[in-house]
Amino acid sequence: MNKTQKGALYGLLLSASLAAIAVFDAYESIMTTTTKMTVGVAWFALLVLPPFLLSRKRPGTEVETDERDKLIIRRSIIIAFCLVCGLLILASTATLFVLEGPVSIPFARLAGIIYGSFIVFISILSIVILIQYGRRARGDDYE
Repeated sequence: MNKTQKGALYGLLLSASLAAIAVFDAYESIMTTTTKMTVGVAWFALLVLPPFLLSRKRPGTEVETDERDKLIIRRSIIIAFCLVCGLLILASTATLFVLEGPVSIPFARLAGIIYGSFIVFISILSIVILIQYGRRARGDDYE
């Protein structure tokens, strides 16, 4: 498993943690302060420690990235960006058809939409990277 695959697995962990933060924030009335502190420490460990562990350089290891890795990363970013843009366009047109007339979005919901888009982008990017590496392991052609 190379550095890009480890980063993609961390991206899935990061997006799941960020989504869980939003869910727990929405249900703050059911959690006690002690539980919130414990969850906060666990999330801090999940979000801060893996980048340091991934960035460690081990002596005698092979090349970190080659041309195929760069191609996989480039394609994954393009696919994730197009899917997130498509989802945002679909969501905005759906709300125009469902809610007839002038529509205004509160600022808090707009921030939530941006936050959710960020989480979806990280998730899609990580999944597409792992799928492309799985295709490469099977021997499928990319060209």
